[in-house]
Amino acid sequence: MKLILNYLRLLAAALVMLVPAQGNAQDEAPVWSVLTCSPGTASYSLYGHTALRMRQAQTDIVFNYGVFDFKAPHFLWRFVLGHTDYIVIAVETDIFMEEYVRDGREVSEQVLNLRLEESLRLMEYMLWKIRPENRTYRYNFLTDNCATRVLDAVKMAVNRPGTEVVERFTPGPLPTYRQLLHRYTQAYEWNREGNDLLLGAACDTLLTRRAAAFLPHEMSLYLDSLAVWTLREDLRPLVLSKSVLVPLRAAAPRALPFWQRPRTLAWAFVALALLSFVFERRTGRRLWMLDAAVMAVQGVAGLLVVFMLLASEHPTVDSNYQALILNPLPLLCLPWVVKRARQGRFCLYHPLNLIYLLVFLLLSAWIQQDFAEIIVPLAFGLAVREAGYVFNKEKITKK
Repeated sequence: MKLILNYLRLLAAALVMLVPAQGNAQDEAPVWSVLTCSPGTASYSLYGHTALRMRQAQTDIVFNYGVFDFKAPHFLWRFVLGHTDYIVIAVETDIFMEEYVRDGREVSEQVLNLRLEESLRLMEYMLWKIRPENRTYRYNFLTDNCATRVLDAVKMAVNRPGTEVVERFTPGPLPTYRQLLHRYTQAYEWNREGNDLLLGAACDTLLTRRAAAFLPHEMSLYLDSLAVWTLREDLRPLVLSKSVLVPLRAAAPRALPFWQRPRTLAWAFVALALLSFVFERRTGRRLWMLDAAVMAVQGVAGLLVVFMLLASEHPTVDSNYQALILNPLPLLCLPWVVKRARQGRFCLYHPLNLIYLLVFLLLSAWIQQDFAEIIVPLAFGLAVREAGYVFNKEKITKK
């Protein structure tokens, strides 16, 4: 990675010298376009990618805001905390395209309808941005990423007193962040479930069209709706032309088998809870080892959810009501519950937890958050387990 970054740094420095001076004629003005890349199969590429292309004379480069280094110090820890730093680099267009040609991912191009001074202003800004002291930015998946950075750069180059990028229609409400993300994870159900478990209620607010442009495809659609307004001329469409540079060849991802889906496994747990209820009712024996396993898994998952809620700067994780079910409390109570079960003594944890779970299930419909698919079945299954203890406590505590 260091070797690649050093090469790219040298390339960017060389490009500064290759760019003609701003006094050149109109026919040598840089031609700018936005590249939109279709989603891949890796977790970091599920939502596609956006980059900014510049062509001028013999120069053909892409400014890429999507570069990060896995080998950076404490990368995973910083990622969990939401302190992930990305950089913008300049790379030759052919090199940028290699990955997408190899993987059969579509790359479409929208040529921007910029005046000479706007093109030169954007060129000056992007060459300033790729300098080592300027290229790093704090990545935010929903509000500050490769798509939003490209859009902001274009607007920066155009917007001036008397000139402004505007929308050509009255924007109406769009889906929520979560609903948009679901469009890209339909075939990746565990990725979707992981997102839904960590993203909070703020992810379920309706978006404006500008806010929805955090996703590359949505940003491409948003660009088509933009125009440049000036005092001296009619509205000028921001996008001059569109084309496909790399056709889509990748096969559509397969859906998971029914029995591997999160919802199926969650309801399988409910079925297990019901079967254990019947078993304990008939035998008077408490399956406390099942309780211990469930509490351990619930508590460990709760550690992650609550840590993200309290400590992470990732967007919307601080409004996650699913922490009412996934939290470390079961893990903290586990030694006490196991001790009481082995002694055959009554444990107050179970009836209190039953009341808590029933209140959650009753009120969950009024909580302004779209829960992950497993949350309600999990709460119901846990309530069945606790009901089994309450209704069979006389038999259980005699054993």
